[in-house]
Amino acid sequence: MDWTRHFRPAATVSLIALGTLTLTQAAHAAEAPWTGYDISGKPCTGVKASFGPYDYTQAYLHEHELFLVESAHFNNKVETLTSGAKQKYNLLGDIHYTLKAWPNHHRALNTVIKYRFLKGPYKNLGIKQPECYFQRALKFSPKDDVTHMLYGIYLHKIDHLDEAKAQYEKAKSLNPNNLQTLYNLGLLSLDLGDIDAAQGYADQVYKKNFPLKGLQRRIKESEAAATPEAPKE
Repeated sequence: MDWTRHFRPAATVSLIALGTLTLTQAAHAAEAPWTGYDISGKPCTGVKASFGPYDYTQAYLHEHELFLVESAHFNNKVETLTSGAKQKYNLLGDIHYTLKAWPNHHRALNTVIKYRFLKGPYKNLGIKQPECYFQRALKFSPKDDVTHMLYGIYLHKIDHLDEAKAQYEKAKSLNPNNLQTLYNLGLLSLDLGDIDAAQGYADQVYKKNFPLKGLQRRIKESEAAATPEAPKE
């Protein structure tokens, strides 16, 4: 299930003709400085965005700007890690540009996670460690529950379980009805050895027909492993 499609901004991107941006379109008061440290302890640094930055949760206010960036830098080829948008070998540059302009672009952040686990830790590849993109995104848009959830998924994948829980819990506090967050909290509860909590999250998501069944399956496996075998006669 490609869950990220459910979190695309609701407004339809207007396909207006490309042209020189007006001063009103180009101006943007907010800044998105690089902040924090990567897992190795190195500071997250980078240049200032030349376009934007814009908040993905408010993309309906900047439809044209979103179209400009996605059409040039974040098409299906980039999202599927096939190649760059217009130049085959500019895949990483396109992802990086997208996230400079739209720090909390949910699908681009998810693509950074996918690339990280496809290629391993980055080493001078023209793209930053995922945690740097996430820390910048959350500094820029701290009430974006989907970005908190995605950061939790990334931290969960690299076995930073306590940090992952904090991000999932923050996402839940911002949006208690996000079933994907509750589902991931259930998976994390299992990894932390709390089957009862996992079952509670499973009850919440499956009564609302959540389609992914991995949590349900893993709970059954955990319960079976915890049940002692009957003595043989």
